[in-house]
Amino acid sequence: MTVLYKGRHVFERLAALSTEGILAGYAQNPLATHYYVDDQNGNDKLSGLSPNVAKLTLQAAIDLCTDWHGDVIHVTRGTQTVTTAVLFNKKGILVIADNLGNPFAMGEYHCIYGSHTDGPAAKITQPCTIIGLGFCGSQAAGASLEIDCAEEGGSNGGWSLIKNCRFDHWGIAKAYAILVKGGADNQIEDCEFDGLWTGYTTAAIYFQDSAAQGCWNYGIERNRFYNIGSGKYCIEVKSGSHLRQVLIKGNHNIGPATPAKFFNHQAQAGDGQVCDNYTGQATDTGSYDETVATLQGDGYSMSDNHYEE
Repeated sequence: MTVLYKGRHVFERLAALSTEGILAGYAQNPLATHYYVDDQNGNDKLSGLSPNVAKLTLQAAIDLCTDWHGDVIHVTRGTQTVTTAVLFNKKGILVIADNLGNPFAMGEYHCIYGSHTDGPAAKITQPCTIIGLGFCGSQAAGASLEIDCAEEGGSNGGWSLIKNCRFDHWGIAKAYAILVKGGADNQIEDCEFDGLWTGYTTAAIYFQDSAAQGCWNYGIERNRFYNIGSGKYCIEVKSGSHLRQVLIKGNHNIGPATPAKFFNHQAQAGDGQVCDNYTGQATDTGSYDETVATLQGDGYSMSDNHYEE
């Protein structure tokens, strides 16, 4: 396998790989440094270069990384409570939860919990790969994780892979699990979105254009949506925003008795494919903001989706 480490192409290829394949690709990189984070026994004054001298906080480990070296951060089991957003702001890093188990549940035990109410628990502003972490924010009008492609200019937060992560609600009011602000070529796959108890006030994944760039080439595949909220949406586009060349495939929308709706395109023109999803609701306005025919007329190819029987 050939992997390019000093460019965006590595992120385009990683999405098609298993976790083991991703780790193998990074292991081939002679430039990579491995760091360790242990929120029980770590110390930010230590080097972080082995489990015995682990950093205490994830941010301290990220700050040590070098752009485009393919550095890897191993995060041990535990919850990190933060009072400001963890910034994924180094290019080309891999952050992965150790002690991998059920890929849909392990984020519950490797969680970043934001106790502050003025921003997300974490923010992505540069291309990176995140595997197996959990995110839970406390901002009522905000998100647990923000992909901010305008924060550091243009599409810098693009070309990221979010895989096997868990987005917990924990009964703390919030509008979204993930807030996407523009960008391109981000992949969200094999994640779990749990709106336990009260659900989200808007949607689990919410897209809005930035002034610099719209939302292009996103993949949202094989995710599970639980308890998102009756009358809310798993995926929603802000009015006036546009999804371009998006692939929404193989996702499941699950209970409770009245599941959320699946996709709200806000009557905006877009393009891409919405296929092979299990919406948990009736077709047309049971699952979407408008009929399937209308979504197709607005540019979305709708095929092989599965509806309530």
